Parts: sequence; structure tokens; C-alpha cells
Amino acid sequence: MSLPHPLFSAAASIGLCEVDYYREHPGVERYLAGFDSNLNTFKYANMAREFIAGSVGSHSDGENLSGFGSARGITERLLLWSWIIKGKSVEVIGKDEFQEFLEFNSLPPFEWVGDAARRRFDWIDGVGYIANPAWRPFSKPANETGMRTMSMFRLIVSCCMSFYDYLIRKGVCQFNPARNVERLPLQTLSVESRSIDRGLTVWHVDQVLRVGANLCCGRHERALFIVAMMRYLLVPIRWIAKDIRRNPSFNLLKHTTCGVQYLVDGLRGVEAVSAPSVFISYLERYRASRGLPREAPDDENEPLLVTSHGRSGLTQRQIRNLVNEIVLVTVQQLEVEGVDNQEIISLKASCLDSIRIASISGSLQEYGIYETQKKLGSEVFSSILRKGI
Repeated sequence: MSLPHPLFSAAASIGLCEVDYYREHPGVERYLAGFDSNLNTFKYANMAREFIAGSVGSHSDGENLSGFGSARGITERLLLWSWIIKGKSVEVIGKDEFQEFLEFNSLPPFEWVGDAARRRFDWIDGVGYIANPAWRPFSKPANETGMRTMSMFRLIVSCCMSFYDYLIRKGVCQFNPARNVERLPLQTLSVESRSIDRGLTVWHVDQVLRVGANLCCGRHERALFIVAMMRYLLVPIRWIAKDIRRNPSFNLLKHTTCGVQYLVDGLRGVEAVSAPSVFISYLERYRASRGLPREAPDDENEPLLVTSHGRSGLTQRQIRNLVNEIVLVTVQQLEVEGVDNQEIISLKASCLDSIRIASISGSLQEYGIYETQKKLGSEVFSSILRKGI
């Protein structure tokens, strides 16, 4: 059985013509040529690239859940699964088989799952982009059981339904196996069938901060800072993540005579909001871990987040992975401390979305509606609590 191999590269090259794309990605061309010709791998890989480029555009946010990153990843998984696991061309997959694909996403085989999200390709001078051998279609989730939320499955269904509609419009497919899939028991595929907050409270978030602050290894300083921003500033992940249009820097946080202020997208444009004093210790601790002065100079333009190797910026997926790690450490510490398992179970199933929602709920209780809405800017807290982020 063939191992999975990345098919689609960055947004800048996704819309290239076939000749130019395979000139830049010779390994992809060799990989596709290795399948049985009856699978029509080149035909559907090229159509998938057209679909991704046409439906989300080259200027889409590469890590937004509804953007380029999700469309690329889900379509790629569908193709690889149909060719490798089912041995079928994607256009002949039926409704029952599509249910199998959803189940596959819930618990993929270990050889399809990496220990963390990895870059897809490496550039080799004189050769082009070559697949990173450490890349896998899935990265290990926090609870090691597969995709966990109903929203993830709905996203898969929505993307696949759009892809099959595209194939139908192109005249290469007769029916859409993803359509009306809401009748299938998607809920049974997710670990949790409850709402997105999964019972998480601000107490759980505070435990993550407590345990993280007591760690001395230095490994989790970025994650601790991220959780503190979620807890006290209520920042959405897109505010701190790198994408193809922006790379957030420390200029989003400013020391003033009134304390630390941060920028939010308000109803009247970008507005400065004062951070709670309790947040400042986390900010100073994180800056110290980076070897930066306690207070940022006026001309500083340091990236807000960096990789473990010092590269500027983190994607949404990298941020989620970091937070998952510190949550796992917290769960382990709470178990050592003898905390009742019923108190821990919600934290075990938590994710970055539920951490933010719990923080918003806590802010409503601590500061009230008006102060919470000021932190959220143009976002409406009732909509976030209802739909998630």
C-alpha cells in the first residue's frame, strides 16, 4: 500500500497550469504516476487544484477554518483515501463509501498521523519542491482519538460536497455522495456530542495557567502566553496567527502610563483596550523567555510568536498544537493532585475554541457585558457563545 504524499502546495502555486505546477513539484508528478492509470490521478489532482483555487482564491487566509488550508487538506485527504484505501477513482465513491471516509477521518491509521503539523515541501535548488518525509495528512490530536468535534465533520462534509458539485458541473461526476449527509449519524463519530464548550469553565482555564506558570522547563512558555491572552484579552486565534497577509508583532501590545493596551477590531475601526493587570505578569514572563526587555521600546517590531527554531510567526494549526500540549500537561498534573475525574474530563476534551468560549463566559461573570464586549470589539459575544469560533 502506498504511503500518503502531499499533493497540493502553497496558495501562490495552487492555481498554476499543469506544466508549471509539476515543474515546481516533480515529486508530486512521480507520485501520481505511480498509481494505476484507472484511478485517473492526474486528472482529479488537477481538477482538485482548480477547485481549491477557484473556490477560496489565492488570497484566502491559509489557516482559516473556512479558507485555503481546510479546502486543501480535506480535498487532499479525500483523494488519497480513495486511491490508497479504496483503490477507486474519486468520482465513483458512493454514499456508503463516503460514510467510510468520515469514519476514516475519525480514526486514521497511525501511518497517516504525524506527531505534529509539519511543512509539506522543502525547496531544493535546481530540483524544485520535494515532499517533507515527516509530513502526514493528520497530526496527532490532544486526546489521541481522532477528530473530536461535530464542527470538524460538518466542515469535511461541506468541503467535499462543494468539490463533488464542482465535478458535476465539469461533467465528470454523476452524483454527489456528500449531499444530504446530515442524515448520517455524524454525532457518533465525534468524541463529544455536547456543545462546543464541552462543559469547560473558566476554572479549567485557570488550572492550565496555574500549572503552566509552575513549569520550569521553558518548553511551554509560548502556550502559557497564548492561553493567558485567551483568558484575559479574549483574543481570537486569527489575531495572533500568521497568515499570507500578516504576521502579528508585539506592536499589538503597548506599555502606556495607564498599563498595557492592546488593539482590537472595534465597531469604529481599530481601538486600544486596556489589558487587566493580571495579564501583565504573563506578558513580562513571555518576553523574558524570548530574551526581550521587560517593556517593548517604541521602535520594536519583534514577531508576537516564533517557532521553536526562532522563525517568525505561528499558524493557527501550530498554535492549536502548542495549546493542546499544555492542556495535556495540566490534565496529568490534576490527576497527580487527585482532582476528581469528573472535574478533569471536560479539560481532556477541550480545544482552543472551548478555552476561548470558557474565557468569554468567565469575563461576562467577572466584568459584565459592557467590558466583555469592549474586549471583543466588533464580535458579538452571544454569537460566539452560540456558534463557537
